[in-house]
Amino acid sequence: MTCDLLCYNINLMKKALRYILVIAGTIIFINLALVPLLEPGLLYFPARDTLSYPDQNKLQHQDVYLISKNGKKINGWFFKNSLSQKVVLYLHGNADNISYPVTMTAVRNFYSLPANVFTIDYQGYGKSEGSPSENNVYQDAEAA
Repeated sequence: MTCDLLCYNINLMKKALRYILVIAGTIIFINLALVPLLEPGLLYFPARDTLSYPDQNKLQHQDVYLISKNGKKINGWFFKNSLSQKVVLYLHGNADNISYPVTMTAVRNFYSLPANVFTIDYQGYGKSEGSPSENNVYQDAEAA
Protein backbone atom coordinates (compact mmCIF):
# COMPACT_ATOMS: atom_id res chain seq x y z
CA MET A 1 0.00 0.00 0.00
CA THR A 2 2.79 2.43 0.82
CA CYS A 3 4.43 1.64 -2.54
CA ASP A 4 1.21 2.56 -4.34
CA LEU A 5 1.02 5.87 -2.50
CA LEU A 6 4.70 6.56 -3.07
CA CYS A 7 4.46 5.72 -6.80
CA TYR A 8 1.37 7.92 -7.08
CA ASN A 9 3.23 10.88 -5.48
CA ILE A 10 6.24 10.38 -7.74
CA ASN A 11 4.02 10.31 -10.84
CA LEU A 12 2.19 13.41 -9.61
CA MET A 13 5.50 15.25 -9.09
CA LYS A 14 6.69 14.22 -12.56
CA LYS A 15 3.47 15.53 -14.06
CA ALA A 16 3.79 18.83 -12.17
CA LEU A 17 7.43 19.15 -13.26
CA ARG A 18 6.39 18.62 -16.91
CA TYR A 19 3.81 21.40 -16.61
CA ILE A 20 6.38 23.73 -15.04
CA LEU A 21 8.90 22.97 -17.80
CA VAL A 22 6.31 23.56 -20.52
CA ILE A 23 5.31 26.90 -18.97
CA ALA A 24 8.97 27.94 -18.50
CA GLY A 25 9.77 26.91 -22.09
CA THR A 26 6.82 28.92 -23.39
CA ILE A 27 7.92 32.01 -21.47
CA ILE A 28 11.48 31.65 -22.77
CA PHE A 29 10.20 31.19 -26.34
CA ILE A 30 8.03 34.32 -26.09
CA ASN A 31 10.94 36.37 -24.75
CA LEU A 32 13.42 35.16 -27.36
CA ALA A 33 11.21 34.92 -30.43
CA LEU A 34 8.16 37.14 -30.13
CA VAL A 35 9.27 40.13 -28.04
CA PRO A 36 11.90 41.29 -30.59
CA LEU A 37 9.19 41.22 -33.28
CA LEU A 38 6.66 43.13 -31.18
CA GLU A 39 9.04 45.53 -29.43
CA PRO A 40 9.07 48.37 -32.01
CA GLY A 41 5.29 48.62 -31.86
CA LEU A 42 5.40 48.76 -28.08
CA LEU A 43 8.11 51.44 -27.84
CA TYR A 44 7.48 53.89 -30.65
CA PHE A 45 4.29 55.81 -31.34
CA PRO A 46 5.29 58.13 -34.20
CA ALA A 47 3.38 61.37 -34.45
CA ARG A 48 3.34 62.83 -37.97
CA ASP A 49 1.00 65.76 -37.36
CA THR A 50 2.30 69.28 -36.75
CA LEU A 51 0.58 70.87 -33.77
CA SER A 52 2.31 74.25 -33.83
CA TYR A 53 5.19 76.10 -35.39
CA PRO A 54 7.83 77.95 -33.34
CA ASP A 55 6.92 81.29 -34.93
CA GLN A 56 3.52 80.93 -33.28
CA ASN A 57 5.41 80.76 -29.96
CA LYS A 58 7.51 83.86 -30.79
CA LEU A 59 10.67 81.82 -31.36
CA GLN A 60 12.62 82.29 -34.57
CA HIS A 61 13.91 79.05 -36.03
CA GLN A 62 15.52 77.49 -39.06
CA ASP A 63 13.92 74.43 -40.63
CA VAL A 64 16.83 72.00 -41.10
CA TYR A 65 17.07 68.70 -42.98
CA LEU A 66 19.86 66.22 -42.33
CA ILE A 67 20.71 62.83 -43.82
CA SER A 68 20.99 59.97 -41.33
CA LYS A 69 23.59 57.23 -41.71
CA ASN A 70 21.06 54.97 -43.45
CA GLY A 71 20.27 57.67 -46.05
CA LYS A 72 16.92 58.81 -44.63
CA LYS A 73 16.11 62.52 -44.46
CA ILE A 74 15.39 63.79 -40.94
CA ASN A 75 13.84 67.12 -40.05
CA GLY A 76 14.88 69.42 -37.24
CA TRP A 77 14.45 72.95 -35.96
CA PHE A 78 17.41 75.12 -34.93
CA PHE A 79 16.80 78.01 -32.54
CA LYS A 80 19.65 80.54 -32.69
CA ASN A 81 20.27 82.49 -29.50
CA SER A 82 22.68 85.38 -30.12
CA LEU A 83 23.58 85.45 -26.41
CA SER A 84 25.18 81.99 -26.45
CA GLN A 85 27.70 79.84 -28.27
CA LYS A 86 26.47 76.65 -26.62
CA VAL A 87 24.04 74.28 -28.31
CA VAL A 88 21.60 71.94 -26.59
CA LEU A 89 20.46 68.93 -28.64
CA TYR A 90 16.94 68.13 -27.45
CA LEU A 91 15.48 64.74 -28.34
CA HIS A 92 11.73 64.43 -27.75
CA GLY A 93 9.84 61.47 -26.28
CA ASN A 94 8.50 58.39 -28.01
CA ALA A 95 4.94 59.60 -28.63
CA ASP A 96 5.30 63.18 -29.88
CA ASN A 97 7.38 65.24 -32.29
CA ILE A 98 9.18 68.58 -32.41
CA SER A 99 5.94 70.53 -32.74
CA TYR A 100 4.34 69.18 -29.56
CA PRO A 101 3.90 71.41 -26.49
CA VAL A 102 6.29 69.36 -24.31
CA THR A 103 9.10 69.86 -26.82
CA MET A 104 8.34 73.55 -27.30
CA THR A 105 8.36 74.09 -23.52
CA ALA A 106 11.77 72.42 -23.26
CA VAL A 107 13.05 74.52 -26.18
CA ARG A 108 11.89 77.74 -24.48
CA ASN A 109 13.52 76.69 -21.19
CA PHE A 110 16.88 75.86 -22.79
CA TYR A 111 16.71 78.98 -24.96
CA SER A 112 16.26 81.16 -21.87
CA LEU A 113 19.45 79.78 -20.21
CA PRO A 114 20.71 81.20 -22.76
CA ALA A 115 21.56 78.47 -25.24
CA ASN A 116 21.04 77.65 -28.88
CA VAL A 117 18.67 74.71 -29.20
CA PHE A 118 18.51 72.05 -31.90
CA THR A 119 15.70 69.51 -31.86
CA ILE A 120 15.05 66.76 -34.39
CA ASP A 121 12.30 64.36 -35.32
CA TYR A 122 13.49 60.77 -35.42
CA GLN A 123 12.81 58.66 -38.49
CA GLY A 124 9.08 58.11 -38.78
CA TYR A 125 8.17 61.21 -36.73
CA GLY A 126 6.98 64.59 -38.04
CA LYS A 127 8.41 65.35 -41.49
CA SER A 128 11.26 62.83 -41.18
CA GLU A 129 11.43 59.86 -43.51
CA GLY A 130 11.78 56.22 -42.50
CA SER A 131 10.47 54.30 -39.54
CA PRO A 132 11.55 54.36 -35.90
CA SER A 133 13.85 51.79 -34.33
CA GLU A 134 16.46 51.92 -31.60
CA ASN A 135 19.31 51.84 -34.11
CA ASN A 136 17.69 54.55 -36.27
CA VAL A 137 17.25 56.83 -33.24
CA TYR A 138 20.97 56.49 -32.48
CA GLN A 139 21.86 57.24 -36.11
CA ASP A 140 19.56 60.29 -36.15
CA ALA A 141 21.15 61.66 -32.96
CA GLU A 142 24.62 61.15 -34.44
CA ALA A 143 23.59 62.99 -37.61
CA ALA A 144 22.43 65.94 -35.52
